[in-house]
Amino acid sequence: MLNRWQLNRFDGICHSPDETGVGDPPAKAPPVEPVESPSGNGPTSDETTLPVESKTTEEDGDSLIKEPEKEPIVEPLTADSIKMPEGMEILDGQRDEFLNILNNSELDGTGRAQALIDLQATVMKEAAEKLSETLQQQHDDWRTETEKDPEVGGNTLEENLGSVNKVLIQALPDKAERDEFLGLLHSSGLGNHRLMVKALLNVGKITLEGGGHLGTVPIGDQSQADILFPNQGS
Repeated sequence: MLNRWQLNRFDGICHSPDETGVGDPPAKAPPVEPVESPSGNGPTSDETTLPVESKTTEEDGDSLIKEPEKEPIVEPLTADSIKMPEGMEILDGQRDEFLNILNNSELDGTGRAQALIDLQATVMKEAAEKLSETLQQQHDDWRTETEKDPEVGGNTLEENLGSVNKVLIQALPDKAERDEFLGLLHSSGLGNHRLMVKALLNVGKITLEGGGHLGTVPIGDQSQADILFPNQGS
């Protein structure tokens, strides 16, 4: 049985300085791995982070400094820009006024609409006056042709118109109806046309040839022409 001295010696042999690590240099600590922050966006404050320059691209959105938008250049309308319907004519003054309204940048929508309405009213008024003058000139031309017609005009015009008046009395014995018919001839100007006078005159001749009688009617101080065709004296 080993005594205590022997046991101590045995323990020294089993645990030599090389095995116990006595006198060895201290071991190096293992490297510390960087710890991610809880948000997962990078290292914690224990690790120094260099700033990264932020670059703005077209995909990131508009630039922080925007250039002022340029207003589109609108070319003014000209007479060549407008195509009138076939057969339609417009006076130069009316056309220019129309273009001035459209090209006036100082007018808003309401002002431009009102200006166009006023222009339309003026155009319609001038057109009505022009039409009235044209019709009156046409009626005057018809009357001149009737007066110069060798068959119904000339020296026999008054006599022929008297015969036409007698035809109307027979055809329309009711005075109200006859006056209405004469009013139509007057307003339309057809009472001045030589063919209207000639047609009614021939009706009277046919009536007489058939043995009819046209009769007479008192006319006072008015002539046959004044009664039947008041346009003749206008």
